[in-house]
Amino acid sequence: MRKIFNLLFLISFAMASSTAHANTNPKRIAILYFDNSGDNASMDKLKKGLADMLITDLSNVKTLSIVEREKLEEIIKEQKLNNSKSFDASTASKLGKLLGAEVILTGAFFEMFGTFRIDARFIDVETGKILKSDGVEGQTTGFFSLEKQLANKILTNLDVKLSNDEQTLLNNSGKEQEISYQAALIYSGALDQIDNGEHQKGAEKLNVVLIENPGFEPAKNELKKISGKLTADSTAEAANVKMRGSSDPIKGLNLSTSPGPLTVGKYYALIIGIDKYSGTWPALDNAVNDAKKIENVLSTKYRFDKFITLYNEQSTRAMIFEKMEWLVDNIS
Repeated sequence: MRKIFNLLFLISFAMASSTAHANTNPKRIAILYFDNSGDNASMDKLKKGLADMLITDLSNVKTLSIVEREKLEEIIKEQKLNNSKSFDASTASKLGKLLGAEVILTGAFFEMFGTFRIDARFIDVETGKILKSDGVEGQTTGFFSLEKQLANKILTNLDVKLSNDEQTLLNNSGKEQEISYQAALIYSGALDQIDNGEHQKGAEKLNVVLIENPGFEPAKNELKKISGKLTADSTAEAANVKMRGSSDPIKGLNLSTSPGPLTVGKYYALIIGIDKYSGTWPALDNAVNDAKKIENVLSTKYRFDKFITLYNEQSTRAMIFEKMEWLVDNIS
């Protein structure tokens, strides 16, 4: 009996050691930007958002080591590949070696007539050969769900067995973090601005996304990553401003250290009023009327240069996000 017990103990110990060894040597995966193979150039920016969402999901799996997007962006710039439309197997293999990855994941996506498709390719870094390919397809409005389906297919193709906790975490992220297709585009645009050094504008777009869903983890993570850069940018900007008349920039007069006349920026107003809601929401009586009165006050008693108004049927989710993104891109 004792010999059997010792044997069972040795087997258990060996299994535990094997598991511990596996967790300390996870498979290293690099997710490159997917190519926009459609005709709509405005969707090019989605490549970064899609990659980052996949990176966030797969980073929760202990048996995988996922290369951070910032590291990928750094290598792409070093190799002067920023303008590359897509990554062929040879280029992907080269990037994988520089990133210390075993497997590269890349692919393409396109949108047509309300249908969205994503195709993924798994490339062996050592040989440059395509190991596997897979894809998902569905309605464009269900982009978030498609990304989750793709994440699960990637895990299946990599023969990854999820623990109960990992599966629960992946399932919960699909329920708690869902964002619209429009918000995904804005999020992707924010990443592009951050990569180009426009940290403040990128942060503003991330906050636009978080208005819709405060639980969207990729946006919260990105804000944390750039918090130090935002502080540095603010400090540098403050160093170039002289105050006169008060220490309060609102009460006093801000003078640039550079000579020249002072200029006054433009004033913008985004006004939204909705009386008629779709679905089962009851109609209101005065929302549009109140909004128009505010528009009148701002136009007659204050100096506003541009009004953007959305009333009733114009005030769709997509249009509201479009106007907010336009403001972030066009005002300082």
